[in-house]
Amino acid sequence: MIREVASRLRGDPGFRLSLKSLVGPPRKRTRERRKVAPNRGPFASEADALAVVVDRLVAAHRPAAVYLFGSRAMGEARPDSDFDLLLVFPGTQDIDSQAAYAPLLGLGVGCDVVPCSESDFDADAAIPGTLCYEAATRGRLLYSG
Repeated sequence: MIREVASRLRGDPGFRLSLKSLVGPPRKRTRERRKVAPNRGPFASEADALAVVVDRLVAAHRPAAVYLFGSRAMGEARPDSDFDLLLVFPGTQDIDSQAAYAPLLGLGVGCDVVPCSESDFDADAAIPGTLCYEAATRGRLLYSG
């Protein structure tokens, strides 16, 4: 089928014109980016959304600390970027990722919640390249309990 169309395009100018009228002119490429929705769920602002996220995490888990890290902490986030949060639990208490995230289910705000024990945080916060180091040096402390 494709070969037949190609052959007719080469040999029949009338066919070429009729095909061109069916397909239409080539589309112009634009540099316009599509607008993305901000990551704030049902809240009026991203700051309001983050405040509710932190309140829910604190109420549910009573962490020692909550850090914002990543692009939002460094001021490099796009409107649709998620909130990267390090949840530091007291002592050697450990919790899995799903349990850490559970209070945010259904909230409509994109978040990554990384749980960490306070003992692991203290050990890793001085080691460059670790997530704890990034949170401690470039992140923002949102809560300290």
